[in-house]
Amino acid sequence: MSGRYARLRRPRRVLVSTDLPWPALFLGEQLSHALNHGLPARRRSGPLAAAVGRRGLPAPAVASLVARLPHRPAPATDAVLDAVREAWPTLVAAAGGAGDPGDAGDAGDAGGSGDAGAPGAGRLVGDVPARLAALEVDRSGRRFVFVFADDPHPLLVLKSPDATADGAAEAEALTRAAALGLAPRCLGRIAGLEAQEGLAGRPLWVRPPGRPGWSGAYSDAYASLGSGLERLASATAVPGGPDRLLADAQPALPLVRSPRTRLLVEAALRDVRHLTHRSLQHHDLSAQNWLVRDDALVGLVDWDTAMPDGVPGHDALHAAVSLLEHGVGLRSRSPERVLSTFTRAWHEEPLLAQARRAHRACLVAATGSEALADRLAEPLQLAFFARRLGWVAVGDGHAALDVDTAERMLDHVARG
Repeated sequence: MSGRYARLRRPRRVLVSTDLPWPALFLGEQLSHALNHGLPARRRSGPLAAAVGRRGLPAPAVASLVARLPHRPAPATDAVLDAVREAWPTLVAAAGGAGDPGDAGDAGDAGGSGDAGAPGAGRLVGDVPARLAALEVDRSGRRFVFVFADDPHPLLVLKSPDATADGAAEAEALTRAAALGLAPRCLGRIAGLEAQEGLAGRPLWVRPPGRPGWSGAYSDAYASLGSGLERLASATAVPGGPDRLLADAQPALPLVRSPRTRLLVEAALRDVRHLTHRSLQHHDLSAQNWLVRDDALVGLVDWDTAMPDGVPGHDALHAAVSLLEHGVGLRSRSPERVLSTFTRAWHEEPLLAQARRAHRACLVAATGSEALADRLAEPLQLAFFARRLGWVAVGDGHAALDVDTAERMLDHVARG
């Protein structure tokens, strides 16, 4: 079957099927979320981009613009949709739905977790939909195809393999998290692309910091996330020490200017050696990877940097601090603003208090010990910020951070 597609070349190459309304509307939402999460105040068009990032783009207006663009065939994208139709019975079976798991070409290696605790059937059920449409996007040299049927959320997300990541490790992380209802299920390959089920949620919307108590607006969404991370820590915990954490934090020590803070960090790193369990860690838990519906967690996506030997609860800290940093990026490009907002928020804002409680709850879930969690919660929080400084020092840190800001954040946490 052949469809008609509008083509965009900026801000990235996009093909939008106009056979159904959902791809163009989804594109508008994706552009809004990209600005909202992308530290827009740091861009050349900072004030304008930041204003749009705070308010969002009207998705219907984007869809109307797409409808006015010239339309052309896209045989390669049509071929992907044809492969989806052919593979449908196998996709339905892999996703836990009702269907005949017949032979479906190179989707035949698709497989669900099959665990007793796996969630029930998702949105892939029954016969192949009468109409399918696609949104194809190029991101960082990779091909992404979002497949739609009869609702505004994509049924499938197909993507070309990432040559820079360990695909097997990501698949393993997805399988373990999907069994808990925390991630999309891997469904094998279709037309050479990795297939995952689509989730019926949207990325959490980032808000700029404001008056004291501003972060309370995240309370329900963060409570749902914390509950999910606690389940993840409990289900994936294995005996083992924090070797990777300690190695990542070492580059931070020479950068700590205060002798007292350096002693506190060194003591914390000695203490965390007593951590008895590791657990699966998402490792990139910012808002664009955190899908919600009415503030309830739908799932976490983009597990390509996941750590099977992660630290229980560090995702909880990362999510909260990332919300703060991305929120600052909606108004200011100043590292000083990031630091001043963080130093006020660490002990005063509801979000950061929730994060510390969720971190401790994950430690209890992974280790089974309230006493050990009480003993190690603060050292592990300090180690989290030391690790961030270590990553920035070796060029693997967050775009909002420089070495000076990361070091001063660590110093603030160390001083209590």
